[in-house]
Amino acid sequence: MENTPEGKCKIPELIHYKLKLGQNAKEEYFVKEKSQNDVVINNFNKPGTVKHPKIYIVKSGTEIIYVGYTQDSITNRLRTGLSPGNSDKSDKGKNLWNTGYAGYKWRFLDEVEYFVWVFDEIELPVEKEMKYLFENIEAEIVFKLKEKGSWPKYQSEIHFYSKIENQLPKTSEEVFGIAISDVASIILDNLKNFGINRTR
Repeated sequence: MENTPEGKCKIPELIHYKLKLGQNAKEEYFVKEKSQNDVVINNFNKPGTVKHPKIYIVKSGTEIIYVGYTQDSITNRLRTGLSPGNSDKSDKGKNLWNTGYAGYKWRFLDEVEYFVWVFDEIELPVEKEMKYLFENIEAEIVFKLKEKGSWPKYQSEIHFYSKIENQLPKTSEEVFGIAISDVASIILDNLKNFGINRTR
């Protein structure tokens, strides 16, 4: 599929990471080793560390297990998701969901692949209507995965918006020049080289 039309924001190239996860004496999970394009790195770097909108997909083995959206750096997003301060960490993945943010349900895994698309053409700060658009894109990706199989195994929620408090989300057509379904398909098409072909 052709990418976005001229004059509109482009769908960025994906950044591919492999993450090895560990657990410390306090039963907190963390990234103990990371590689980018099969090269071990010490730290995440730009554009993943810049506070622009990001869509990210997590894969374990041959299965997509999670789809997310964040504006935060991937360093902070992973730190928060892997070691939430107020969840029960003794359940080894069952996640008892205490009050507050419970973190990633997949954090007990030994290794995952982490695919990130950084939309660095979007002006900062990201307005609420733009945030709604990206959460709609996240939901569309999850829905496309469900159409071809099942919900991502550790997906705990998705958000989708039409009209909130008299504000409409930005539309995919005005930002990217193509329908939201096409944006989701382009993102999922990027994964074909990584053993995933579940886009249509």
